[in-house]
Amino acid sequence: MDKKGVYITISPFFPTYRCFRGSFVYDQVNALRRSGRFSDVVVFRPTREQRKIAKTQYDGIIVYDFPFFESPSLILNGIFNGLNGKRFLDYFTESHVEIERVKYVHCHVSYFAALGLALKSLNPNIKCILQHHDPDPFTIRNGRFSKCRWNLKYRALKNRELFEKVDLHVSVSEKVEANLLRFPGCSNYESYRDYIEKLELIKDVPKAKIANNFVLYNGVDLKKFSHQGDCKGEDIFKIGCIANFVDLKNQLLLIQAVERLVNSDDLPEVHLELVGSGPTLATCKRYVVEHHLDKNVFFEKEMDHSKICEFYKKLDLFVLPSTFEGFGCVFLEAYACGVPFMTCRYQGIEEYILPEDRDKWTFKADNSHAIAELISQFIEHRWTQHLIHPIDISLLINKFISRVEEL
Repeated sequence: MDKKGVYITISPFFPTYRCFRGSFVYDQVNALRRSGRFSDVVVFRPTREQRKIAKTQYDGIIVYDFPFFESPSLILNGIFNGLNGKRFLDYFTESHVEIERVKYVHCHVSYFAALGLALKSLNPNIKCILQHHDPDPFTIRNGRFSKCRWNLKYRALKNRELFEKVDLHVSVSEKVEANLLRFPGCSNYESYRDYIEKLELIKDVPKAKIANNFVLYNGVDLKKFSHQGDCKGEDIFKIGCIANFVDLKNQLLLIQAVERLVNSDDLPEVHLELVGSGPTLATCKRYVVEHHLDKNVFFEKEMDHSKICEFYKKLDLFVLPSTFEGFGCVFLEAYACGVPFMTCRYQGIEEYILPEDRDKWTFKADNSHAIAELISQFIEHRWTQHLIHPIDISLLINKFISRVEEL
């Protein structure tokens, strides 16, 4: 008998050798493997492009890609939960992972809980875990029809149905957990208008009965991220940002803040390096050209996770002005490499910052002047940043496993 058991992770976010998105799940899976508390950790990656199940490997981790139905434009998202669950059981059989050996199934993103619960239907001893990375845990915001009440309500009710069957809900911050437990309400500090307005449309949806919940911060693999071999320059103040180029990440706001710094006479030369891709990238590049910032603002494509540490080490400061951030593992990666970070107020990462230091590291939302002013103060004073929670992913994962074993 396999006493340790198999740990299954189901997530669309997991890197390949061609695309490095999902590194936070990769780090989590590695930490679970290193814990020595499971006989195996296996990843199942749902994808719309796949026609049949395919076994691959990424850095020694077994990954099964399998087809997953998703509604066009995410309309009536969840309508295929039953079908996807049944099909997943067939794909799971093809993987040759023995269902009797599976101890935990850990699903990322709301509607993939349907797959974990399908496995649980075959083996009731399996504990189904659902992890929420976004301050919108019921995933009501996405898609072309996300402003339609009938569509929002359908999604919310379908996810509520899943959520009440899950054994443990895991949130990446207290901010995310508050939005989960209070839905269709939200955290007292939620400021993202798009989300708040959509909640108003479905405030009659009953609260989900969440059986168990736990906060698991996205930690850092300290074997990969450290400040040893610091390679910062002395003459240029370098700011970095890693994020998908989408509206809520607000890279344009950061560019405008840097523009203010560049035009200041009493500051050193400032460079901003932005890493990522997405729909707002073209707008940001156009702004840089039109405002003659091409000697100060630079763009990089996504890079292999193993190379990001060297990127961080060249920086003096990491800034991500996102206004709807569940946590942001990039903040702690930068910190582990010896680089302090700044964030918009009331985001998940703020839970790591000393309350008395809040005004040194957090700025008001949608305010490029506030960002520029805070960076300017840091250039002058070079504050030391102190955090109040552990950042080592191994410590955080071991504490999480202890909680899971109590189920």
